[in-house]
Amino acid sequence: GDYQDWDELERPAIRLSDPHRKAGFRIESFSGRRVIFRRLRGPYSKLSSAGMDVEDIWGPLFEHAEAQGLSYDLEQLIGICHDDPYVTDEDKIRFDACLAVDGFSETTDQIGQRFLPESDCVVRRHFNGFEEIENTFAFIGVEWLPAKGYLLQTRPPFEVYQCQRIQGQLVRISTDAFVPLQSAQ
Repeated sequence: GDYQDWDELERPAIRLSDPHRKAGFRIESFSGRRVIFRRLRGPYSKLSSAGMDVEDIWGPLFEHAEAQGLSYDLEQLIGICHDDPYVTDEDKIRFDACLAVDGFSETTDQIGQRFLPESDCVVRRHFNGFEEIENTFAFIGVEWLPAKGYLLQTRPPFEVYQCQRIQGQLVRISTDAFVPLQSAQ
């Protein structure tokens, strides 16, 4: 009936740009941070389209932090990728744009707050498009974790964007993809 052999299923290819396929991974301790956030829904590719830049995504968070008198670093922005785009319907994919702040904030219908706990993570830096980050997350789960003796934590992966103001516009320079880990022992 409904049974389909695993080898016949269509599976996404996991490709990292050669020759860097296995290069650039490191274990790093992520220090806990208080963040304010706004949730966006839809495919991750929508976030990197020409119509949405860094200020479109994080601008409401900058405004909220300033209205609340909170300090923040606009050169380090955080994105939490809750859902695997290979198994989640596009309209159900959740992305939290986060801004680390120095204190407590009032929440609104559009902006919440949370604490991102400290954890050890496998990290890889990216300078290219977001599709490479998606491939990195897949590679970590399928190849890197089993080979290195770690398990995933129950927390979602996240990204830290290094940004700079260039000619008055906030521009992403690089992105570190973080996957929270726990020891397999």
